[in-house]
Amino acid sequence: MTSKSVLLKRLTTICCRRIAAPITTIEKRVAGELSPDEKQESIVIKLNEIAQGLERYSPTYNQLTPEETAATSAQTTVGKGSSALNGANETTNNGGGFFSRFFGGSSAATARPEIPPVAFRGLYLWGGCGSGKSMLMDLFYQHVAVRAKKRVHFHEWMMDVHSRLHESQLRSSSRMAKCNTAWTAASAEAQRLSLQCEVGGHQNDLIDQVADEMMKEAWLLCFDEFQVTFISDAVIMRRLFSKLFERGCVVIATSNRPPEDLYKNGLNRGLFLPFIPMIKRFTEVVNLDSSVDYRYIMAQAANGGDDRSVFLSPLNDYNKRLLEAKFYRMAKNEVNTHQKLEIQGRHLDVRRAARHTALAWFTFKELCDRPLGAADYLAIGKHYHTIFIEDVPVLTMNERDQARGVGGGVPYG
Repeated sequence: MTSKSVLLKRLTTICCRRIAAPITTIEKRVAGELSPDEKQESIVIKLNEIAQGLERYSPTYNQLTPEETAATSAQTTVGKGSSALNGANETTNNGGGFFSRFFGGSSAATARPEIPPVAFRGLYLWGGCGSGKSMLMDLFYQHVAVRAKKRVHFHEWMMDVHSRLHESQLRSSSRMAKCNTAWTAASAEAQRLSLQCEVGGHQNDLIDQVADEMMKEAWLLCFDEFQVTFISDAVIMRRLFSKLFERGCVVIATSNRPPEDLYKNGLNRGLFLPFIPMIKRFTEVVNLDSSVDYRYIMAQAANGGDDRSVFLSPLNDYNKRLLEAKFYRMAKNEVNTHQKLEIQGRHLDVRRAARHTALAWFTFKELCDRPLGAADYLAIGKHYHTIFIEDVPVLTMNERDQARGVGGGVPYG
């Protein structure tokens, strides 16, 4: 049996009405049979088509030469024929400022190199929590016949991007320092190339370097929880993904929101807006709003069928006792208090944690009122597969930072 037919059979036996023997080759996520779901079945078909196409696909680098880049940049694209890089009209009114010097401003919005034709289209799968998006992507990732692939949480991947950019910048600075020790023709050329890089030069751009590194490691990227929260991510995403797509990168992503709502109401969103038509061009956007929240089914199975709740409201003594009882039941009554979780040389105090399972208990203030960053939430999510959060208040715009902590932290658990 070919790999593509194996993939189709394995996935369809998960999601369709006929659950057969191949399901035994895949770890079941819940006790008992998984329920049929027509929407998931339609996604399975799309993923199978992508898997088949990837067997015959080889990424090619559609890089423009410096001369072509200069010629293209001097032109202004207008109307429907403009590139996906140009984005929405809103972009031209929101550029400029400090960030635009490095990531493209209002003037650059109408004078950018064209993105090459789409060589292979990925999938952007969005929908509510518990609809099965991550499960479907994980099954696709496990069985697709591609070696150069990577499955990663989007926030974690962006942290890696920033780290690589920083390292590339340090290497570039080191080379310049060596050149400046003696003023020679070579050092003058190095300075010229460095200045070219600062204004968006093609070959020596830091983002180009990072894109090259990443493509050597994996050209099929599977992103879970694709969302944009931080301006540091938003301002580089257009250029970063344009470089990856130029090199033939294929993206499969899951998200809780459609592309139009990414980084909604974010600071300097105009710098991010051109990314939206780009992701639509290079992926098929599909909504998976299942009528079933499979988290409930998982909770029900894990608790002997007597509890379907994944949150308890309102905040009262009864629900607090119920939450605590659920925690101790899942921890099998073996709990450590004030466990220390090491994160990049620091220690984070965990109020309660199960002794033998990856289960933790925090208060809302402990998670969202302390100065925790993406690295902290990622470490918590990696260490604990289930997180209980106590005393979550009603969040308004006055608690925007705390709400961002919930949005960025809770999905990791």
